[in-house]
Amino acid sequence: MAKIKIIPTRSFFDGEQTFATGKKYSVDESAAAVYIREGWAAEAPAKEAESPVADGGEAEDSGNASGEGGEDGSV
Repeated sequence: MAKIKIIPTRSFFDGEQTFATGKKYSVDESAAAVYIREGWAAEAPAKEAESPVADGGEAEDSGNASGEGGEDGSV
């Protein structure tokens, strides 16, 4: 059976394992479906989506694309 990566939205114990909020776990597809359906966990994002470096780093905090202006709009 395929494994799915999940991130618990709350801490819970499923009878075999304790899941802590915010940590990633790899679980069977059927178990992941139950946890997600019950609202106990969310599917973990793809690895590319997690890394802020992959999309250019902190570009959203460095002004506009032309390099003009700062956070307060001054030039």
